[in-house]
Amino acid sequence: MSSRQVGTEAEKAVGNILLRQGWRVIGTNFQTRNGEIDLIAEEGQALVFVEVKSALRPSPLLAGKVNAIKQKRLILAASRYLQEIDTTHYNEIRFDVITVVKNNLGNWSINHIRNAFEVEGEL
Repeated sequence: MSSRQVGTEAEKAVGNILLRQGWRVIGTNFQTRNGEIDLIAEEGQALVFVEVKSALRPSPLLAGKVNAIKQKRLILAASRYLQEIDTTHYNEIRFDVITVVKNNLGNWSINHIRNAFEVEGEL
């Protein structure tokens, strides 16, 4: 299985998990010239931009792949998305990182990092 296939499968699994937790997934793979947002979801009155990082083997460095450069790209893409929608009904906008590791049995191990990084200033 290629890393692209693992990533696609992981994003679908995360989307399904969020739906079961009562979230509403409103967008997937939102692309701009600056970057891509894996999932855009609503948790109550929060608008959440979700970055999914996946692997076939556990790695303590997985969440660290959302480094300063990746964060900047996510922020730029989110800013573009926010220009296209009405945000008045959201009381929070945040960035979450969800790491996903698929084991040999085909099960997912998931770690959800809420508010994984802060945005300086306004989006």
